Amino acid sequence: MTISATIKRYRELAGLSQSELGRRMGVSYAAVQQWESGASRPRPKRLKDLAQILGVSQAELLGLSDEVQKADRPVQTVPLISWVQAGNWEEAVDIYQPGEADAWVPVNQNTGPNAFALTVVGDSMISPYGSHSYPPGTIIVVDPAVSADPGRRVVARHVESGEVTFKELARDGGSTYLKPLNPQYPLMHVDDDWEVVGVVVSSIQNEN
Repeated sequence: MTISATIKRYRELAGLSQSELGRRMGVSYAAVQQWESGASRPRPKRLKDLAQILGVSQAELLGLSDEVQKADRPVQTVPLISWVQAGNWEEAVDIYQPGEADAWVPVNQNTGPNAFALTVVGDSMISPYGSHSYPPGTIIVVDPAVSADPGRRVVARHVESGEVTFKELARDGGSTYLKPLNPQYPLMHVDDDWEVVGVVVSSIQNEN
């Protein structure tokens, strides 16, 4: 079930009109209409408030709970979500519509409840300088609950386009950047159009 469908479902179960939900969220009626039609999605920072108003968890709002139940999720695992490569340096993934998990990835017991896993595509996170690299096929575990400090590897989303990229968060001269480990790719300045979805807390490299 997509997030647009879950928003509509839980709004109706809560007995709220689109106008009332918009009023409580501080957004327009049209914004709620767009969320439920799939024309747009609520920003990640709004998900907590939206889930609270609807009386559900963020995982339920993202449609993860049903998938967990269907798949008989093993203990201490996160769902592996598919990636789609886009552009010349972006690794894009629709984290809001995970669908059936491709697999369940074992994680540390301290991982937050909304953590998920992605399979790296592209070579932008391969370093020629000996630092830890993430070649294609590497599985990364992303935790939205971890603080995104400079130097951490993060998954970030462009608010308007929905493009999501995996890079290192860097700070220089008071400015923040998304930094590829591969120097063939450019730095991306982080402004209000970008927001961090989660921090990479572990990785598993394909031995094949």
